Amino acid sequence: MKPISVNSTAKIAVFLILILFLTYALWWLWQRQPGPHRLVSPESVTTATQEARPAENQKDIQITPADGSVLKSSKVLLQGKFLPDDFVLIYSNAYQAIVKTDKTGNFESEITLNMGLNLVNLTTISGNLKEEGQKKFSFWLTKDEDAGKNFFTGTVKSIFDTLITLTSANGDKNIRTGKSTKLDIPEEDGTQAAGIKNIRIGDFAIALGEASSRDTIIAQSLQIIRGDKPQNTRDFIIGKISANVRQDLFSVKNNKDGKLAEFALDKNSQITPSGQKAKITDIEKDKNAIVIYHKEDDKNIADLIYLIPQITSP
Repeated sequence: MKPISVNSTAKIAVFLILILFLTYALWWLWQRQPGPHRLVSPESVTTATQEARPAENQKDIQITPADGSVLKSSKVLLQGKFLPDDFVLIYSNAYQAIVKTDKTGNFESEITLNMGLNLVNLTTISGNLKEEGQKKFSFWLTKDEDAGKNFFTGTVKSIFDTLITLTSANGDKNIRTGKSTKLDIPEEDGTQAAGIKNIRIGDFAIALGEASSRDTIIAQSLQIIRGDKPQNTRDFIIGKISANVRQDLFSVKNNKDGKLAEFALDKNSQITPSGQKAKITDIEKDKNAIVIYHKEDDKNIADLIYLIPQITSP
């Protein structure tokens, strides 16, 4: 047998070292790749999915003035953008209207505000009377020039020292308070003064001040409401009128569940066929309608009846 030379042995050793080095390098890189079976919370999966592809029912309704604006005039021109040729329902305790978006999706309506807090709902309805989008927003009307430019409102979710987190209609909001923050907090039995420590989880909070970010406000004033919390008492129904008006009463068959709902008219009820003024006699059987209403005792009081003579084909 021919003996192996020293040069051959050296070459083999160098080759083996290179193989070992490449193997280690590949293993090192593989260890730093994200694991295929990494466990994540369901919330993380949901958030990642939503960020990757916006769901069809998460269409954003753009409006001005922005949610959380502090305003000085009771008459405000609300402007927005959504899908073309949609009905736009705008309703609060002080104001109700239905307008249509134009061919580019724009709409506007001059709304009326009450002093203080105004909770406003906006719902968009397609031409074939299907609900497409919804947004809740709030305005604060004041004559106080030093009230601040922004405000947050919602239910107290957590309290950590001087940081209060609210659950609002548009996500969690943070309120940062300080020594200069004016407090209006219900006093508890046996206490001399009401402070941050008297705030409870579940209280309704209104904070005015300057927003340092989209979700955080430096509060100049903080009001806590306990008991009867503010709410928008208006709702709406889409359907077909099933009976003409009789003794200021009429009924509508709800498109959503097929059930009949009875409504009462009062001196403040508005009737509009496609945005024009109308009479009680225009509320006729088999007409399609959108009714914005509120409850008084056991009655549904119609605030606005919007008559739709024709339905756009889907």
